[in-house]
Amino acid sequence: MCTESRGAEPTLIDSPPTPASTEPTAALARDPTAKLSAEIARLRVDNDDLRASAALWSRLYDGAVQRATELEAQLAGSQSYAPPDAS
Repeated sequence: MCTESRGAEPTLIDSPPTPASTEPTAALARDPTAKLSAEIARLRVDNDDLRASAALWSRLYDGAVQRATELEAQLAGSQSYAPPDAS
């Protein structure tokens, strides 16, 4: 996955896997340093995707908390609001 910026909020979109991560070459198979470098590159891409996803979820959560707080304030300020009976 990768992020695509549209306005203020990034959106997550699927992207095809990179050839280095899906088709190891003979050089990668023989050279442990090349394997480790490829794995580090893949993990960095995954980390970037996770960071973008976390930022998006954080904004969604903050928005939900703000809306809930505003609705609670409206309910508290409303004189006609009566909580339902517990009985």
